[in-house]
Amino acid sequence: MEQNVNLIVEEKMNNDIPRIDNFEISRSKRGFPVMAERGGGMSNTGYCTIICDRDGKALKPMYIPKGSCNGNHALFVVKRGHYILHGGHNSEHDWLKVFQINSIPPAPLTKIKAKMVGEWRDGDGNIPKKLSKASDAAWRKMYDYHCRSCYYVKE
Repeated sequence: MEQNVNLIVEEKMNNDIPRIDNFEISRSKRGFPVMAERGGGMSNTGYCTIICDRDGKALKPMYIPKGSCNGNHALFVVKRGHYILHGGHNSEHDWLKVFQINSIPPAPLTKIKAKMVGEWRDGDGNIPKKLSKASDAAWRKMYDYHCRSCYYVKE
């Protein structure tokens, strides 16, 4: 049985006012915090979430469920220092934000803190170079029509 957990992300906007974004993560049966690579493209829009380690390398998935269209495609145990790449596109814009997990409290606490470390929007941004492979996977995934597969996993 999984417990739902919220990932609280602290992001500084241009005027340094913190904004909170929520990501849905879960706890495994053994209490590990897990998050899914998910998403894909639709007719005019798309989104994705990619998880990678502190060096920008792919992680070995804890579980790969049978692929549902634009759903969860791989579950990873997340740790302090891991990166979350969250992006999307529509007919007018495309964007990708990079968050790094700062802390994960012990179970059953549900608030996990992360900070934004990079952003790309409509051709301009500052994604860290070590995350180039992960960001390429994110772009491919969010444009993959009715995606049913993993894009950034360690074999």
